Amino acid sequence: DCFAGAGAYDPAEGKRRQDGSPRVAARLARELELKRGEALLRTINVEAERATYIELRRNLVEFGHLTTSLHAQFQDVLDDILAMVGRDPALFFLDPFGVRGIEMPLIDRIRERAGKTELLIHFSDRAFLRMAGHLDENERAEVGQRAALAKLDELDTVIASPLWRRIWADKEATTEERIDRIAALYCGQLRGRGFTYVHEIRM
Repeated sequence: DCFAGAGAYDPAEGKRRQDGSPRVAARLARELELKRGEALLRTINVEAERATYIELRRNLVEFGHLTTSLHAQFQDVLDDILAMVGRDPALFFLDPFGVRGIEMPLIDRIRERAGKTELLIHFSDRAFLRMAGHLDENERAEVGQRAALAKLDELDTVIASPLWRRIWADKEATTEERIDRIAALYCGQLRGRGFTYVHEIRM
């Protein structure tokens, strides 16, 4: 879980506390261990924000040796994670707040590992919309222009192609249609990199 969060979430009034993906996966790992008599599944959780990381550790303490938690940016510890996983089958859950963490060069590093690999990637249309909108804005101070260009360059890196800009410039298409085409471009880039099965699940 590359953007793990706290592992559990405080309930709304009158409701039970909700487990996040780190606890859900850790519980599954423990169930498998009890059923098979050995640890078959282990989880690695990455969280950059210190207070959230501390809460994550607290929420996973009962699962002991089945979980490893790292206080870091996912990009900075990817090599360490790849070393821990080795050739074992691995599922990478990429669910960042925004688009930083799903850039195609980062995906390439994961793809090149030995062993079977599956990725669950959250492609945030809202984050992309917010950043792509800078392509339409020309009247701004120089500092603002540099910041806008940096965001557009970041989207180039996410997609590993500037072709999304041409899609975005098609004002005859609705915003939803353009985002759909950009998401399809992202999926196409994954297929072109050798991922056998690439499916889009809308949420």
